[in-house]
Amino acid sequence: KIIMDKMTQADAEEAIFWEAEQHVPFDIDDICLDFQIVKDDVGANQMEILLVAAKKETIHAHAELVREADLRPILIDVDAFAVQNSWEWSQGGPSQEVVGLMNVGADVTSLCVVQDGTPYFLTASHCGIDDGNDDGVVVYWNYESPGCGQRGGGILSESTSGSTLLASWCSNQVEDGCSGAGTDFSLIELDSKPNPSYGIY
Repeated sequence: KIIMDKMTQADAEEAIFWEAEQHVPFDIDDICLDFQIVKDDVGANQMEILLVAAKKETIHAHAELVREADLRPILIDVDAFAVQNSWEWSQGGPSQEVVGLMNVGADVTSLCVVQDGTPYFLTASHCGIDDGNDDGVVVYWNYESPGCGQRGGGILSESTSGSTLLASWCSNQVEDGCSGAGTDFSLIELDSKPNPSYGIY
């Protein structure tokens, strides 16, 4: 989600490419993008936009796969949104309950946690988050760490601090915690939402 000056849908369609260049880490000519006005007034004559971008090569590969099956693609969506939209449609609309939606693919498995705008974050349990230190968790956005606690995968200025541990699981528990040799996760509720200027998708 990003914040931009309040304007009509038509004007936003013109301006979104410039906005995307500020937030998307790829050449604007190499991506397909779409947007939706989420809130048309967030104060200070601004509005909130949901911006989604994907590399053209990825979109074209998926569309070609559908065409090879003698089908005509009319919509390609972000996998997490597609799973969430399908689930909400099957339930007759969004739910106030906390729901975990898992999309198990051949190469990638993703988990989308949904509940009425509350920010949640899923991370590795073997990184050591527990009831005693969860309030000190710092989440670095747009950052990929090569390992627990290591630096070197991006910038450190885009962050949020503080959380509450909601759940954790480890398939390979050892005396001093989770070994990380198996499958594990920790689900935390963040104390604050990331700044929209970070361009979190």
